[in-house]
Amino acid sequence: MGLLNAGRRTAIMRLMVGGEVGVRAHEWVDVDLLREGISIAIFQMVTPPLVPWQDWQLHCLVVLIALTGTDFSRNLPLVKPKKVWAIVSDIMPTLIRCFRIDQTTVVDVEQTVQTLVPLIYKGIFPTHVRDSHSFGAAMASIRASKLGDRTKQLLPSEGRAACSVQNANFLLQYWTLAAPDSMKQGFGFRLEGNTVAWDEQL
Repeated sequence: MGLLNAGRRTAIMRLMVGGEVGVRAHEWVDVDLLREGISIAIFQMVTPPLVPWQDWQLHCLVVLIALTGTDFSRNLPLVKPKKVWAIVSDIMPTLIRCFRIDQTTVVDVEQTVQTLVPLIYKGIFPTHVRDSHSFGAAMASIRASKLGDRTKQLLPSEGRAACSVQNANFLLQYWTLAAPDSMKQGFGFRLEGNTVAWDEQL
């Protein structure tokens, strides 16, 4: 949330990454410096004509974070943060085009599922995705490949992919402090009795 809300200087204390084994040490993360560094890194990957609104880099980052899984978003199977970051310059132009012109904190779910998601899987499995022009074509390519059955079984249905994208829209609204109703249709959640579940129904 701090990434999308510039204002008071923010720092987060966390357990040190890569510290000495068995030693509980902490480090501080400067959120403002992190925001600036990420914005610059992403900006350098995209040509100027594809810079349509303020904070677009961070909005794009939130979508990618959501698609790799958070407390409020169901990850795309087999899609990990390091793998996505490795292909981010290839997928960024497509991701930018998925945002709605009239509301830059919302991506078009169908367009994202049919264009961005196949491109992500093509980036992860470059030799196994021959056709990434649609979600169905990309999944069919992987299923017809020589990848193992376990990997193929983990591939998402279109409903599962749509759920993850809808969760990304919720996260965009939530992290920009728009106070969205998480159970509103279109955010990828539904009630099963008194329990909140992922909504994979198209």
